Amino acid sequence: MTAKGKRNGKLRVLVVGVGNMGASHARAYDEIDGFELAGLCARHIAKRTDLPERWSNVPRFASYGDALGTLKPDVVSINTWPDTHADYAIRTWKRNSAESPKGFVRTTVELPPGTGADRIAEIGFECLVLDKAADSPCGVEAVTKAFLLDRDYVPGPNVWTLTTPIAIPAGAIWTSALR
Repeated sequence: MTAKGKRNGKLRVLVVGVGNMGASHARAYDEIDGFELAGLCARHIAKRTDLPERWSNVPRFASYGDALGTLKPDVVSINTWPDTHADYAIRTWKRNSAESPKGFVRTTVELPPGTGADRIAEIGFECLVLDKAADSPCGVEAVTKAFLLDRDYVPGPNVWTLTTPIAIPAGAIWTSALR
């Protein structure tokens, strides 16, 4: 998920993919203060009859490009299969980078079933540079939440935070012990 900044005190969220994971993320954004569900996007969204009635006025898109261009969301929550996830993330990042060099990035990492926080030794960040001509470092200002999702995709307790900004050289990986 990437974000640009707040409008009217709330971050406007486009949720891409509305299967189990996406619908769970959309419910969370719909219920958490500070966020507003701006749009839903899925290839076959017109056929979806199982989405909550309270989302009936939320704009729906079958095309990610149309959704991104029309809504210009502050946040994009990408909950799609691996064949589109990376492409959508890169397209979103490029759009956000063109508008502002700073932004938020959030992601979900799927771990093997049964993996708990006690089995994770470290968390890492890799500085991927989309523009090969660029050689500037990536900066991480803070990590406010790192948590595992339960079987119903509900966030568990926070397991790690980062309060000291770091700079990661282009192409490098930075890691930190979880405990």
